[in-house]
Amino acid sequence: MRSYRCFRCGRELSNEVSVQAGIGPICRSKQHTEEAAEDRKRKENLTCHQDYCCMAPDHAGTTLGRFINRFEHAVRGIGEPGVALLADVRGLVADARDALGLDRPEVKLPTIDVPIFGPQTISVLGIPPSQGPFGVSYKMPVDHDEQFRHIQLRIDRLCPFGLDCRDPRRAEQDVWRLLSIMRYQVEPLLATEDSCGWSWDRLLYQALWNTLECLGLEEDARDIQQIVEREASRPVALRMFGDE
Repeated sequence: MRSYRCFRCGRELSNEVSVQAGIGPICRSKQHTEEAAEDRKRKENLTCHQDYCCMAPDHAGTTLGRFINRFEHAVRGIGEPGVALLADVRGLVADARDALGLDRPEVKLPTIDVPIFGPQTISVLGIPPSQGPFGVSYKMPVDHDEQFRHIQLRIDRLCPFGLDCRDPRRAEQDVWRLLSIMRYQVEPLLATEDSCGWSWDRLLYQALWNTLECLGLEEDARDIQQIVEREASRPVALRMFGDE
């Protein structure tokens, strides 16, 4: 009978699932733990001096533009209450854009000479020696190259995307305030017999959760998406705003 051993520790595997995976359950657990730690370190290295790990903050201008354009169209059917809210919504969108520096000139970033991937650079990146170049030096891997660049820009207090970004936390707060206005002030006005089907318009909310994704807040974006999809599937008569 042919035997199979764990690729990591060399112990013989008896469980069919482990045999198929080529690794035992204990080693698999250790591997997941190490991968999670590596992901945390990577995110830490990519975090800017404002303590944000943005994905594409420059694209937030597009997502905020989509939101305000669709919002203006949506509130036309509400009348005077909608017009009153429109001023507040426009103000929050403008404030978020200002906080991220979307309407200011781009910041010229310095050229960063990426060193050879060797024992010295792995200490900067926080890579365990066991995962390093084993005493030799060679060209920096692409992912580590990006991390090294972000670390240097963080030291220089520069946005890695070239934005004159001054307060991403304020932009995040503006998005949450927009979400609050949508859910607790706009939705009750839209959820009427005359709402023309606008209640819980997914694209309105999607523009806002996409904005949070641009700021690297993916878990928050997923939570918002789940709430919207849940509420949108419920009959208007059963929607109790704030009932989670």
